[in-house]
Amino acid sequence: MVLNELDLSVAESQMYVLLGRSGSGKSTMLNLLSGIDQPDTGQVIIAGTDISKMNEKDRTNIGETTLALYFSRLILFLRSPLSRMLYYRCL
Repeated sequence: MVLNELDLSVAESQMYVLLGRSGSGKSTMLNLLSGIDQPDTGQVIIAGTDISKMNEKDRTNIGETTLALYFSRLILFLRSPLSRMLYYRCL
């Protein structure tokens, strides 16, 4: 279990940096917040909406409209599931 009992609140229009060693759950957390993945247990609430109960299309839409994810290195983005998802949406 990578993310256990995580409770995170962020302020609107603020920028945050997610740092941690390899295997600490950074990618897992970003995938949950962006709607790419669903949690095994618990909830992911964004802007008052529990996106963990949404279907994949709706999760992706809310992730695109309420979050901005910036990758520190382009190669990390190109290897991410999000880049493949965006590529196929553009075809």
